[in-house]
Amino acid sequence: MKKIISVLLCVILAFSSVSLFAVSASAVEDDKLTVNVTSNVPELFHDSSSEVSLSEGTVTVTYWFNTPDYDMLDAQFVLTYEREFLKYNDDYGVNRSNRKSLIIRSALDDSGLTDGVTVNTNPDSYKDNTVTGAIKGNCTNAQNGYDTRENARKAFISVTFNTLKAGETTVHLDLVVMGFRHKDSPKSSEPVFLVKGSNLIKDSNNNPAVPFVTDDSYTAAYAGTFNEKYIPAVPDENIRILSSLTLSLNLTMTFYVKKDSLTGMTDPYITVVYTDSEDPELDVNKTIYGEEVTKGETDYYAFVYKGVNPQRMQDTYTVTVYANKNGIIHYNTAQKGVSSYIYGGFGHDDVSWYPIYVDLLNYGSAAQIYKGYHADSPINAGLVNVPDISGVVADEKAKIENLTATDYYNGIVEGDSDFQVFEKPLVTYGGVNLAFGTVIAMNYYFIIGDSDNIDGMKVRVSQYSNNNGEKDELMNEEIITSDHFLTKNNKYYVSYSAMNAHQMNDLVYFTVLDSNNNPISNTTRFSVESEVAYRMHTANPSEEISQLIDVEKAILVYGNSAKEMIGE
Repeated sequence: MKKIISVLLCVILAFSSVSLFAVSASAVEDDKLTVNVTSNVPELFHDSSSEVSLSEGTVTVTYWFNTPDYDMLDAQFVLTYEREFLKYNDDYGVNRSNRKSLIIRSALDDSGLTDGVTVNTNPDSYKDNTVTGAIKGNCTNAQNGYDTRENARKAFISVTFNTLKAGETTVHLDLVVMGFRHKDSPKSSEPVFLVKGSNLIKDSNNNPAVPFVTDDSYTAAYAGTFNEKYIPAVPDENIRILSSLTLSLNLTMTFYVKKDSLTGMTDPYITVVYTDSEDPELDVNKTIYGEEVTKGETDYYAFVYKGVNPQRMQDTYTVTVYANKNGIIHYNTAQKGVSSYIYGGFGHDDVSWYPIYVDLLNYGSAAQIYKGYHADSPINAGLVNVPDISGVVADEKAKIENLTATDYYNGIVEGDSDFQVFEKPLVTYGGVNLAFGTVIAMNYYFIIGDSDNIDGMKVRVSQYSNNNGEKDELMNEEIITSDHFLTKNNKYYVSYSAMNAHQMNDLVYFTVLDSNNNPISNTTRFSVESEVAYRMHTANPSEEISQLIDVEKAILVYGNSAKEMIGE
């Protein structure tokens, strides 16, 4: 039995992503301030860097952290900054007064008061220092401890500064002491130090003495005042988005990200966004999670997007990949689409792909005209700049143009011993057609006698290769259960969309079965080629039907190119 072959354009063309975050030659603009956030315990608080606009007026530096099983008993620190670029903001309600953005957030109770917290925003040892400003602080709550384990990150220190000038500056935390008590330990127990003498303390296994959540312990700088919901995101040009196109009746784009470009990152996913100015209902905004795959000797995350309508091959999607690294979202963005993928392929050395490229573009253009979707700018308009391949599959194309009425054989199957024929079947044939949409499907309609009870019923769909109008090898078989039955115009129907690009003249047989898998309907046969033959010989077709015929003929031409490509 032959394998079902989907034609995969395995030449990955887009080896360079398009970054939306390129910086011009004058990287340091008059309105931009780069804030580097560092600490003396980078294992706990990783270095980060952010750019803010001076027009925002303020920037907040926050050191987030989370300890799932420990309460903090005490801490002592010095936070330093450069007076040339930053000034501590002492406005009411920012860092002081109502305590909504108090420096040591973990010391707050619900009323906004503090317990055992001392902060000096202008200590004597730095008052006369015109270069470096400092904030010294300590907190102690040996009786109850500070709750740092609410199953989410907490802001250990958060300070809002006024921005003074453009350039680049650093805010640095020197964490001197940080002691904890396990949630199940008695209140009289001695603290377990995570930091002591400005050093991170480790246990006998060389792990931090107090476990903390890596993705909830990090640093961030962002415009404005304290935002407890803020999650930093930084562009990362090392995360490149590649793509491939799977050719079948239903187009699928797969986006790839090399696994080693996400080293140390978790939870990768992509978003696919498209905004259509003509019809907002056609907008696309999807989130897709990936799976690990290996191609050759390279490991990737693969994200499969199955939402490409044939008439929408020219859409350009904004594809963004996201991944979490130490609580900071890393991302990169690229512009992807079927049109750019195919036209990019015309520059590839392997010209054997050209016929299927051209026929796919013609198929998309016919669908555009039929659907009225950007019909004035069809996707095949750019074919004037590619080689002439009109004679490559001329015989097969001529055959399609010469389909006769005898090539139409949709309907009930008789004279085939594999399928039972009933004089009075319990379920009767209600029609078959092709449905165009996000997927292209064969819809099989049927009518159930006097009862609407479909419990236990199912439809067997058998797809055979076509041997001069007779079924040959079984290519695929599916059982569609009653919970997947659909209804329209008082009829039930099922959809079958598993055909591949080179199988457009395959024969598909539909049979309704009862709960014991016994046939209760006559079997119906259908194929894409048969549907085209039927349409072509419709008397006096309307303009809409004529456009539909063009689409279906283009499908067959495209399918024959696929057969030629894989040598069937």
